[in-house]
Amino acid sequence: MKKKLVVVIAAILMLALTVSTVSAEDSLNSTIDSVSVNEGNNLMTSDTTSLHQEAVNTNEYKSSTVSGKTQITAKIPAALLNDIDKEVDSLTYVDNWGISKDQFKIMLAVLAWGEGNPDGKCRYAAHSSDTADKWHKDLPNNFHFSSGLGPFQITATDKWTTIDKLNSKKALDDTIIRHKTYSKGSFENIEDVRSKLKNQWFAYRLSSEGGGEFEEKWKEATGTNWNDVKYTNKETANSPLDWKVIKKELKDESEVESKAVEDIGMRKWTISKGDGVKNYNGDTIELNKDLSTWLIHAKKLPEGNKAKSYEYYYTYDDAQKIEIWAYSNPIGLTQLKCRKLDIFINILMA
Repeated sequence: MKKKLVVVIAAILMLALTVSTVSAEDSLNSTIDSVSVNEGNNLMTSDTTSLHQEAVNTNEYKSSTVSGKTQITAKIPAALLNDIDKEVDSLTYVDNWGISKDQFKIMLAVLAWGEGNPDGKCRYAAHSSDTADKWHKDLPNNFHFSSGLGPFQITATDKWTTIDKLNSKKALDDTIIRHKTYSKGSFENIEDVRSKLKNQWFAYRLSSEGGGEFEEKWKEATGTNWNDVKYTNKETANSPLDWKVIKKELKDESEVESKAVEDIGMRKWTISKGDGVKNYNGDTIELNKDLSTWLIHAKKLPEGNKAKSYEYYYTYDDAQKIEIWAYSNPIGLTQLKCRKLDIFINILMA
């Protein structure tokens, strides 16, 4: 998705994180006592067909359904699927669309699969890796600041923090609102959905539209061939697109959002004037306060065939309108410290 101006700075600083509550690191009998930052001073910035309706002949469907069971290979967290179910069922305006609520749910599920899941493992913790996200130094796993986050890769937002983007419920709400906006009052069929939103999400693009993979992701998530079902709407009889069946096959209980985006409570963050940390305006950043902190178990969307994993600590200071990503490179088990960190300070929109 597109996004607003985002500015980051890789900076030198000493960052202290002190334990104030019991956290998930206790499973390793460890605590966060301090975080040291190696030097660096890179300044990096970034800006933040008309459709025709064809009659559907149900006898011509060539789906991948075998003996009533679809060959679905995609997997989506069960809680996210339940949220899609609940949210769409509550939308009265969808009743005025040419597609049914269940058909809209299927489109949202396929979108989540295509946007945040290239190798089956990103989902809640998906972090983008596109040309606008090249703000990094020589760190393990190609760690760098990402703009698109979560299962719907939210980027085009005003005033959204990282932790908001990673909140799947907020992201789903924003995704649904965006569909309503671009519907122009209605969707004639599911192809109309895809076509109207393809410039908002790359996952909605066909292979003929700049190298998209929608047909492939659609088949993985529904077990049907896109060209056979794309003009489906609420008037289509005997459609092979059964939301209940598809949801059951997609359902994955193994991933829990709170584990991917782990709230570790209040932590002490200290940035001294002498550390020389500045925002993009050249203003010196100082910080000495307890702030809500998260440990993000990130999955970087791949530029090749496999996603990469890394962890970073995250916080934001609403008073200064900044958010901080601190790369975690732990050493030892009895005392979880970080030998080498890079800090990205994102200036939030005022």
